[in-house]
This record gives sequence, structure tokens and C-alpha cells, in this order.
Amino acid sequence: MSSLKIDYLQHDAYSAGQLFTVCRRLRPYLGVAAELYPDFDSWFMSKTVPGLLLNERSLVFAHQGSSLAGFAILKHTQNEDKICTFCVLPSHRERGVGGKLMAACLRRFGRVMPGITVAERLLSQFEPLLKRFGFGNPLAFFELYRRGDAEYVYDPSRRILPTFGSGYYYRA
Repeated sequence: MSSLKIDYLQHDAYSAGQLFTVCRRLRPYLGVAAELYPDFDSWFMSKTVPGLLLNERSLVFAHQGSSLAGFAILKHTQNEDKICTFCVLPSHRERGVGGKLMAACLRRFGRVMPGITVAERLLSQFEPLLKRFGFGNPLAFFELYRRGDAEYVYDPSRRILPTFGSGYYYRA
């Protein structure tokens, strides 16, 4: 098997047509996130794609040859730095892909520590990785994205919490 490679996709390096082509090819892999987040596909097309064109979002891909191993959607605006989506495909889990992908995401943010949210049902999978990379204790928001579920918000720089408003939350 070929070695793992990391690629970044951002508007200043690609034309709008190339960005749309990559986004269209990525959509079949978004099903994992769509299971957890209502209207994820709509969010991807209405927020991520335009955000790429405005240079407010970027994509990070981990791949082995032509096989996609994982990806992340990053948001980097004046008001918010966040890992919006972080996914290692099931066939590539437990192989170190998550650590390499997270390191690449953090390099993209430079000296700023981004926020990230994790669905309660995935917390046990993500917690070791997040602790290893210095994410502190999260706040838990009840029904932030899904009825009956908690979402754990890791926000070391305290830049994403204000975007959630005054919803019901508790310290995890």
C-alpha cells in the first residue's frame, strides 16, 4: 500500500471550476457526517462551497494513492477558526490517519487553536485524539444539532462558543 499523503484545497490555489469538481467528487463520502447532522448536504453546498470561493474555508484530504482515507472541512474567518468536519473513512481507521489528518489541520491554522464539535455518540472515538493534540475540556450542548443528542464543543480559543447563542449547555 502506498504511503499516506496530505493535500490542502483552498481557493487561492484552484479555479472555481476545479473547486466545484472536487466538491462534487467528495459528496458521496459525506454520508458519514450526514447521518449525524440534519441537512448536512445542504450545509455543504450552501456554506462550504461558497466559503471555499471566498477563501474562508479549506479542505484537507488524506489519501493513499487514489484512495481517499479521510478529509476535514476547515473554517477560518476573522471571527471563527473551526474544524467543521473531520472524517476518517471506516476502511482507514486504526492506521494513524486521524493523527496525521489532525496535525495537517492544525498546521493550516498556524498558531491559532481551532474549535471543534463532536457528537456525543462519537466522543469515545475522538477524545483520545483531541487530548493528544491539546484540546481541553469541552462544554456539552444539548440538542445543538440533533433532537435528544448532546454535542461536545472544544473551544480552546473561545472563538466559536459565541456563535451558538444562549442555548442550553452544561459543562462536560
